[in-house]
Amino acid sequence: MTIVSVSNLHKIFHDGDRELPVLNGADLSLAKGEQLGICGPSGSGKSTLLHCIAGLEPVQSGSVQIDGRDVLTLSETASAEFRNRTIGFVFQQFHLLPALSALENVMVPLLIARLSQAEARKQAAVMLDAVGLANRAVHRPHQLSGGEQQRVAIARALIRHPKLLFADEPTGNLDSETGEGILRLLLQLCSLHRMSLLLVTHNTTVLHAMHRRLELRNGILHAIS
Repeated sequence: MTIVSVSNLHKIFHDGDRELPVLNGADLSLAKGEQLGICGPSGSGKSTLLHCIAGLEPVQSGSVQIDGRDVLTLSETASAEFRNRTIGFVFQQFHLLPALSALENVMVPLLIARLSQAEARKQAAVMLDAVGLANRAVHRPHQLSGGEQQRVAIARALIRHPKLLFADEPTGNLDSETGEGILRLLLQLCSLHRMSLLLVTHNTTVLHAMHRRLELRNGILHAIS
């Protein structure tokens, strides 16, 4: 079963009068439970591709179907609600809220979904335990190591049990040993929950851990072995 289908996606940035094409007819499909890695040189548009697929950035043309929905036709409000319900995001920069504890950061998507404080706290505690951070629940981001912050970010991404996980250079800010541990955790949780994973990276080790690999080159996705 296909959960993501992208067809003929075009994205152009403008710099004054200049047009800067980033996506020139990108196509991809992602099956339920599949782990797909996308590589490409810095500046090739990997992160932009993820943002466009998720409906975070507008495109000039093309179509994106996620779980049977045409995400490019949704209103801003409907798009945000769909993302919060269907997609989890893990970023290179973690994007944790500095004033909140690890537990409170994981609670945020549940509170946005209007769960009670008590229920959100209960579910967040279970998810923190799943990523091995039950004993760090009250610590704020600046009190955590880079690997611990990424584990919190993974817990936050998975707290609503999304069907689809987007990961943008999830090991990029970590040393190799910590990054390998984060990758193992990510793949383990995706397999456990049968989540589809769309990951972009320049790290060949991370890339070759995926089921399937694509390279973004000149705005087009090419299959690689």
